[in-house]
Amino acid sequence: MERRDARRISRRLACGFRVGDRKHRGFVLNISREGLYLQTDISIEVGSEIEVSLEGTRFPECTLRAEVARRLFVPGPLASLVKRGVGLRLLAPPAEYLEALSGALQDFDEA
Repeated sequence: MERRDARRISRRLACGFRVGDRKHRGFVLNISREGLYLQTDISIEVGSEIEVSLEGTRFPECTLRAEVARRLFVPGPLASLVKRGVGLRLLAPPAEYLEALSGALQDFDEA
């Protein structure tokens, strides 16, 4: 059953993210107006607030605040088949992110 209201598009974007005062690296695998999926092996508890800094030409210097809505833990033997990570709910996404996302959605529709 689909739990999301916003349309998501698949995009693999490098990112940095901060949990508390620790910085990490990861990949965003899909994005929407309301959330994104962060691929990471770092264990982050549901309800935690994190900062994600997207990288790439479409999202220059775009830092997002988000809350962990769900976590996907995958046992070691399956890790190469299923992407571990967390589903994030965006907290007040900035206008520049929403504008860049709108352009990405148009590009996706034209492809």
